[in-house]
Amino acid sequence: MAKQAIVNGAGINDVVRILSPAGTGRKIGVRRVYNRIFAIEKALLAIERAQLRKWRQKEIDEGFERRHHLAHDDIVIGVNRETSAERRITQLNISATADVPSGYVFRLGA
Repeated sequence: MAKQAIVNGAGINDVVRILSPAGTGRKIGVRRVYNRIFAIEKALLAIERAQLRKWRQKEIDEGFERRHHLAHDDIVIGVNRETSAERRITQLNISATADVPSGYVFRLGA
């Protein structure tokens, strides 16, 4: 239930409530939640950079001539950032650019 709420629709205050230790009366701060999100993002970007270096080195070793076949998509998503009773939809605009043959994502921006 908690994982599903966090991934699918809980607002930041709901996430704080879900992640706070039960029965202690203590709760984690919003800043800590965001710091954890940013730390995960930083780790994922480091993995992405390592994979890109490996991919480039493989191309160099194989004498591969780099040619890109790019795919680009713009997506608009409506997100409810409030409660289920009080719906306020926030529009998120997302752009993605990827290399078709490798699947490498060059850009993912909001």
